[in-house]
This record gives sequence, C-alpha cells and structure tokens, in this order.
Amino acid sequence: MIALAFRHPYLRVALLVCLFVALLALPHFGHTQADEEANLAERQPRAYVPILIASVRTTPTRTPIAPTATPNPTPGSQNNPLRGIYGLVNDTGKGAGLVDVELMITSDEIEWTTVRASRTDSRGYYSFTDAPTLPSGQKYAVHYVNTGNSKRLDLWVTHRLITYTAGANINMGSFDVANIELDLPAANTTIGLPNTFKWKIRSGRNEKYQLSIFTFPDGDITDYISPPVDGGSFVLNTETLPPHYVPLLTYAWEVWVTEPTGLHTAPYEEGYGYGVSYEKRAVIFNNLLR
Repeated sequence: MIALAFRHPYLRVALLVCLFVALLALPHFGHTQADEEANLAERQPRAYVPILIASVRTTPTRTPIAPTATPNPTPGSQNNPLRGIYGLVNDTGKGAGLVDVELMITSDEIEWTTVRASRTDSRGYYSFTDAPTLPSGQKYAVHYVNTGNSKRLDLWVTHRLITYTAGANINMGSFDVANIELDLPAANTTIGLPNTFKWKIRSGRNEKYQLSIFTFPDGDITDYISPPVDGGSFVLNTETLPPHYVPLLTYAWEVWVTEPTGLHTAPYEEGYGYGVSYEKRAVIFNNLLR
C-alpha cells in the first residue's frame, strides 16, 4: 500500500506531510500540562544573587531615643548616680566613654522594644535611673548597637532581667565591645566543604564562639549556628548545614561570642550575654548537593 502510494506523486506528497506532522507531535506524546510547565521553567534563566561587596553588615531596626548621659560617679557619695539598672562598658579591657546603650524589653527575645537610652560616662559606666517596673512575662536586657566602628562588635546583648521593680538598684556587671576579627575564608570566596572557618579570639576571656551562616543579603535571619567552641576555628561540613542550602548561591558568615554560663544566678536574672562580629563575609559553597 505504502509502496503503491509512493508511485503516485500527489499521494507521495500527502504521505510525507503526514509523516512530518507525526514526527513533530512525537516528543509531546504522553506529556501533561505540568510536564510542559516544568520544561518551561527549566528553560528560564536561573537568577543568582550577585556578590556585591566584600563584607555585608545588617543593623537591627529600632526606634531611636535620645540617650541620657551618665555623670561621672563619685564612689561612696550619696549623690552616686549609678542607680536603677546600671553597668560598665569596656573596650579591650578599659572603660569605654561616650558609648550609647539601650534598655530594651521583650517577651520572646526576637522582637525588642527600646524603653530607655543612655550614654556611658568617661569611665564607661551607664545607668537607667527611671526604668519602669517590668510587666509579667517580659524581660529587660541592655543592648549595645554599633553605629560604624569596625574595631568593635556589631552588637552586644546582656543577660536578661526577668523581674524588676521601679526604683530598685541592679548591677548588670560589665561587657566588652572589642571586635572579633574574621580570618578565613576571605570575603567573596567560593569554597568546598568541609572547610575550616577561622577568626581571632578576644584574649583574656573565658568565652565561647559560634560560627553563624545566613542567607545573603537578608541577613536578619540566622539559618545556621554552630555548637560553641573555645578557640578560633570551626570545621563546617556539608552534612552540617540545613538541607535547603544549595551550591552557587551567595551566603554570608559571621561569628558570635558568648560569656561563660553561671555568671548570673540571682533569682531576677536569666541567661548570659552575647555579641556578634562587626564584619559579615559573603561566601559561596560549590558542593552542597547531598
């Protein structure tokens, strides 16, 4: 039949057209609409976040309040202004003057609201003399937020007060704002895992350090934080990161520091203080597929 058709010129042309149409339809045989949408998506160009700068830095959003300067205290004097909620800010072991701090309140340690603002005196002391009574279920903490000094931490949050009555005098102790310098890997580097992340520890302190990895550029959310270590390095493995991490996307890393546990054991106290390195470095992983 086919051989007979090829002998007739008109039938031969018609048969060739039918075969051509059939061949065009063959790749789509059995495909669903979902298959077509998936194929279309695969043909679209992938959008990757570009590496924009060598290091990235985010600052928590807060409602600014004009800080009240703390007068220099006279030890033993009846006019000693270190009353209410007070403490000491150091920089590399020495009192840091003219440092702005905030008394903040929270119920979940995620959302914080500024209650009072203060500024340290020339010796590094601050005080919140008119702090309100703490409502039930709320917590107070003193926050230091860096405004552009690369030699200091990006942030420090003190241990929490879980009860407080207006007019009470509570010493929050001291904290140090000296920065944690990041070492390796360098900014804007593509690396394979496992890989060792390194930083310079703050000398003379019994502190713990943790590597933090987060999505760049929306760095307000920390996706991963390592177990605490004593030294200045941590080996990151592919099995360590969350499964949603993918290769060739841009992430960023920073280092957290925490003071030793057991320092704040009074019934009105909770937790421990912690800080975050000033610098955040962009990094790309090239082998995260599992």
